[in-house]
This record gives sequence, structure tokens and C-alpha cells, in this order.
Amino acid sequence: MKKWIVYRAFPALLLWLPLMGAGQAVLEAVDHAAIHAASHAAIHAANHAASQTANPAASQTANPAASQAAEHATSHAAMHAAHHAAHQAAHQAAHQAAHQAAHQAALQGVSHGVGHGVGQAEPEAANPRSPLAAQAGHTPHNAQAGHAPHTAQAGLTGLTGQSAQAAGYRTPAEVQTALKTLRKEHPREVTLHQIALSPGGQEVTLVEITTATGPVPAIFTVANLEGSSPLATEGALFLAQMLLDSAHYTRQLKWFILPQPNPDAAETFFAPLRWERSGNRKPVNDDADDQTDEDGPDDLNGDGWITLMRVADPEGTYIASPKDPRLLVPANPAKGERGRYKLYTEGTDNDGDGRYNEDAPGGINPAINFPHLFKMGDKQAGLWPGESPEVYGMMEFIFNHPEIAMAFTLGSADFCMTPPPGGRRGGASYENIRVPARLASRYGVDPEKSYSMGEIVETLKSAMPAGAREITPDMVAGMLGLGAVVNPLDEDLRFYTALSEKYKAFLKSRGATGERMAAPADKEGSFELWAYYHLGIPSFAMNLFTPPVLPPEGNAAGANQAAPSGSGKESPGDRASTPVANAGVSSRGDQAASGPPPGLRTGTPVAGTETAAAGKEEKTPPAGRKTTDPQETQLQLLRWIDATPEVKGFVPWTPVTHPQLGQAEVGGFAPYVTTTPPATMKDSLCRLQIPWLLQLSQQLPRLAIHSEKVTPLGDHLFRLEIFVENRGNLPWPIAMGTRNRQPAPVILLLEGEKFQILEGYKRAPLEQIGSNQVKKLSWVIKTEGKTTLKARIDTPLADASVREIPLGK
Repeated sequence: MKKWIVYRAFPALLLWLPLMGAGQAVLEAVDHAAIHAASHAAIHAANHAASQTANPAASQTANPAASQAAEHATSHAAMHAAHHAAHQAAHQAAHQAAHQAAHQAALQGVSHGVGHGVGQAEPEAANPRSPLAAQAGHTPHNAQAGHAPHTAQAGLTGLTGQSAQAAGYRTPAEVQTALKTLRKEHPREVTLHQIALSPGGQEVTLVEITTATGPVPAIFTVANLEGSSPLATEGALFLAQMLLDSAHYTRQLKWFILPQPNPDAAETFFAPLRWERSGNRKPVNDDADDQTDEDGPDDLNGDGWITLMRVADPEGTYIASPKDPRLLVPANPAKGERGRYKLYTEGTDNDGDGRYNEDAPGGINPAINFPHLFKMGDKQAGLWPGESPEVYGMMEFIFNHPEIAMAFTLGSADFCMTPPPGGRRGGASYENIRVPARLASRYGVDPEKSYSMGEIVETLKSAMPAGAREITPDMVAGMLGLGAVVNPLDEDLRFYTALSEKYKAFLKSRGATGERMAAPADKEGSFELWAYYHLGIPSFAMNLFTPPVLPPEGNAAGANQAAPSGSGKESPGDRASTPVANAGVSSRGDQAASGPPPGLRTGTPVAGTETAAAGKEEKTPPAGRKTTDPQETQLQLLRWIDATPEVKGFVPWTPVTHPQLGQAEVGGFAPYVTTTPPATMKDSLCRLQIPWLLQLSQQLPRLAIHSEKVTPLGDHLFRLEIFVENRGNLPWPIAMGTRNRQPAPVILLLEGEKFQILEGYKRAPLEQIGSNQVKKLSWVIKTEGKTTLKARIDTPLADASVREIPLGK
């Protein structure tokens, strides 16, 4: 059996559970059963009575549409009121009855010497600002902005479910406070930059950390662009603190760290009503009607989570999985299967257009608003790259800092564990190329004739002067506009693959040998892809958490022994995403949509149970990108949830009466279950994986003048040869940087008096130099007597030293 990492997690929980466990179990069971039974009966009765009352009045209305609207409004209002009243009454009765059992169990726990737990838990739950207190009791009915929540009720249930998930993670406001504290405690090393204001009016703040006094290369780190991974934000803050605890990694480096680039979405993790989303607060009219953000999901079962809703329907396309009835799978008519259910996101048709949750609050997802492979027409991505102010601010900052030589992304993808996959299809063809007339005449080729890439390269080489830049197919493709590069270049995959193997060895050396579910694939329009393909710099993504993989029979002992993302056996193309809740569910309850449902366009809550198209970015994966069976992925997730009681990851299917659809059931995977472990795990996960980023930073190129050679040619003429070395483990630029010529070229500068350059350049560009490689630059120089030249490398990647070279006698 595999060796698992043992996280020393849940210390507070372990103190609390022996004391409160029995009483808590009784209280929750009785409380929930009584509330559900009473409120469900009241809802049903009120709904029936309201519809009876509304119908006679509506029948006198000449307009049938008005009649239907009146009936719906009255029925829905009565249902809501009855639900709230029944919940309050039932909760009070059940709580009083169950509290005696809880108290008796608690006293028994005290007699066994573990009574400290209550004293630790009670002040937190009593604090009105505490996430635990905010989550206790009933939650808002509707996810739309402005809908008044029910009154929160304090109670022991505050330590379970969504409140336990949020407790221990920092809100956007607390992240701002943490950054200001870093600045206050380290005024010399820390500088804060406000690079944007979110559409919701929240500051987007970047922290700069360095102890260097001169020009040095920089690393840009961004975390939680999706807004749905508070663990990634914690990882960025952990990295900042590590850098400040030791100056070893800041003497010759500058760090730009952006821990909370999407505060609008990030704050929804802490909201009383939990549904996973990535959009900021920019209003977007998803359904192209005369209203905006008017039809979001609704919490029909009052559990504080937005999950899925299944409705029995003769035209349904889903059936219960034979492997686990909690999951739904598409029916296969070829096997004699007949669909039973339609699936919807939990909610009602708030705007009466026949669709459900198709225009929820929220706007652009900054995580997919970058230029590379930007998805035109996808409202989540925005109208154009950089439309989101958070993304525009990031790009502007990066372009204003050309010293940035490497990028890290803490989020969903994981290039550290698995090299960036290929398999995307580009539009360029290298077989039959026509040269535009404006270039054909210059190089003596026929614009009406087709050429191979090899023929064009040879033609251009013959037309170039001696010592000119080497002509490559990538350069020709860029010059002729043959299409964007959409797959990583082979030369770059070599260092990605080598570093991936080192990362796995690094984790193994730290005891991380357990297998975990694979990280989601990189998203088109993401920062990590833009940094590599457009900036031409090494770009590494890291996923700090996906659930562990347990054997089919279950393994409670290994449930909490998680390993880093994707740490199991996996080939570069075998990148199965974690289960995505509502992929394949449309606003009309069918499986027409292959991505997130329109009602959750700002990000899909990890809440559903269907397996059709779960976690896939494309309907058909491109060549080179394999996917695993989505049902098997969700079965793995269920095994982990079942074996880990601390994780409230699945909501059992619960009957509800829907105002439009009638009888329905609500349930499925809870939001954030695949991205956010209990906060007690965050320090262990960060300590395990974040140090690898420090090791990656040491791979950067370090350029220096190795030596020089002067050869007299007579008559005050000299041949000067200067040898430049790269002491780093990465080339500069990488192959993609050479392809798109984006990083500023490294320049070797000659300065001095009484000399003339006859061959070469005073500012000589250094072409790509490989890792641990030495490259020669050559000049023919004429002097006027004795003189001294000064040679230096003009780039933050080199030290600032100047080499003095005497010439003449």
C-alpha cells in the first residue's frame, strides 16, 4: 500500500470532537430531521393554499400571462414565508430537545479529561464577526444581490459545513491588512503597488520584495485568479513571509507577488450562501434580455450551498449510476438505458422566461481574460483581452517591468508536476507557403508560387549578410504571419520535463508519496499561458491541493494523508480535471451545454453529480490530451469524502417542492470541495510545496563576461573576442522568447575613447545562450594609439561589473 503524507491537521477539531461529538451528532440529526419535515410539509401546504387563493383572482384577469404571473408570485411568496416560519419553529423545538442529549454527552467528555475544547470553541461561535457565527443556522434563500437573508441562529452546527470550510482562510479585507502589516514591519524590503480597482471597488494590491540595491531580475507571482482557491492566496502570503524571513532569495532577485487579483470573486467564498464562481462584479447580461443579473441560483433546501437539482422527467437524459446511485450519468440508449432525470442548477425561474439561473450576478472571470487563446464570444472571458481592470492592471505592470524573467501562478493548473501539454491545433501550414508580394520582390521569389519552409529558410539565409541573425522556421512563421504558436516548443519542453522530475523527487524527499487526483488542465486565456507564449519567459503553475486517490474499497486511514497536486502516476497528456459540478447542465435542464451552465457563468460550483463532460474544457479533447472517465473521477472524489468526516463534501439528495417544476430533489457535491481543504491543512500544504518556487528561482540565467581575447592585426587594428557565459540552468531567452522576440535582447556594450568599430556593433545583441553555455562575440577595432575599452552586459540578468580591456601600446 502506498505511503501517505500524514498532515498534522485538525488540532482544534480533535480537541473539540471527543467532547462534543456525541451531542453534536444527536443535535444535528434531530435538528435537521425536524426542520426538514416541518418546513417541507409547511411549504407544500402553503404552496397548495396559495395557488388555490391565487387562481380565482387570476381567472378574472383577461390576460392569461398575467394570470400565470400572479399565481406564481403569490405562491412563491407564500412558500418563502412558510419555509422561513416553519424553519424557525422547528429549529427551536428540535434544538431544545436535542441540546439535553448534547449536554449530557459533553459532561461525559469532561469526565474523561478533554473539557478544554468547549472553552476554545464557544468564544469563536459567539463572536458576531466570526465566520462560524455568520454561518450558523439558516442561510439566505436567494443568491441575488439585495435579497434579505434570514436571521442567523447561533448553534453548534456552526462548526460544520460551509462555516468550517471558510474558517481559517483570510478574506480579501484581511489579505489587504496582511500586506500592509508586511510593509509596516519591513519598510526597507517591502513596497506595495495598487495596480487596479476591481469592478466591486476593491483594491488589487501587489507586494514587491527585494534586498537588492541595483538592477536585478524579477519574478512575478500571482495567486487565485479564479477567486475560488483561497488556499492559493494563502500560498502567496506564505511565500512572501518566507522571503522576508531570509534574505538569501532576495539579494539578487526582486519578487512581485499578487495574492488576491480577483477580490470580488474571492469574497464570495465567505458569503453566507456558498456557490463557487470566478466572475468579478462587472454586470453582464447573460440572457440578452432587458434585465441584468436577475436570475441567479436559489437555495431551495436552506443548507447554505448551491448544488444541483434533479427532476424526474419522461424526456430526461440522466440515470443513477450503477456504481454509486448518488452520481448521475447520461443514459446510453444503445445499452437499453432510458433517461429518468433532467438536471438543473439549484434555483427557480426568477424572471419567468422559461430558463433557470441563466443570468446570475457576476461578471468577467479574470483567470481567462488574457490574450493568448482568448475565447471570443465567451461572456465569462469578457469582450476583449484585458477588459477586466484587474487583468489590465497586471499586464500594464508587467510591461512596465521588463526585468521580469519568470512567472509563477498558484491556482488550478500544475506545470510543476506535469509539463505544459500540447495537442492544440494551430492554423499554420509549413508545407505550401506563399510569400507576400511586398517580401517576394525583396528576396527574389515568385509570389504566385508555393514553397516549403525549408526552401524559404535557405533563400533568406543566402540573402542575409555575414554575421546576421540565424534564420529559423519559427522566425519565418512570425514574419509571414503563418499563425500563432499554440503548443509548447520542444526545446522548452526539455527543461519543463527535467524540472518536473526534480519536483517529484523534491516532494518524495519530503515524504510526499501519496497519489492525488490530477490537477485541471490549463485554461485558454489564462495568465500562465500568456506569460509563456506572449512574454516568452518560463511560466510555472502550481496547484496546492486536489483530493487524494483512495482504493475502491475505501481507506479511512489514508483519507487525510493528502499529497501534492497530481502526485500520482500520470503522463504529460493524461490530465483529467477534477470534477466540475454542473458541466453539461443547461438552464433548461438538459445536457446541451458542454461547459458551465449559463446561470453559473462566473465559475462552476463543485456541487453537482452528473458525470457528462465533467471537468472538460472541450467537447472533444484535442490530439495529445487524454482524459479519464469523468465518472471514475467523481467516484474517487466520493471515496475521499466518505472516508473523511471532516470534509462536508456531498449533499444528499433531498426532496423539495419547486414552484415551477413541482417535485424535485436537491443535492450533489458541495462548492469548493475539490479546491479548498480544511484550513488546518493549509500550513502543511504550503510548507511542503511553496519552497519549490524558491528552488525554481535559482534556475534563472546568470550572465557574466567569462574572458576576452585581443589579437593584433597590424596598423592599429585589433580583433576583440569577448566570451559571455550563462551560469544558470535555464537558457536566455527560452525557445518561445526567441520565437516571438518578446524579451528585451541582452546587449553587450562597448564604451571608451579613441576607438572605431570596423566590424560589429557598439551595442552588440547576444543571441540565445543556453544553460551553462559560453558564447563568443567578435569585433574588429581600430584605435588611435593606446586606449582602454570598457565592456559590460546591459541586462538585469547580469551583474553590474565592468570589464576593462586595454588596446594598443
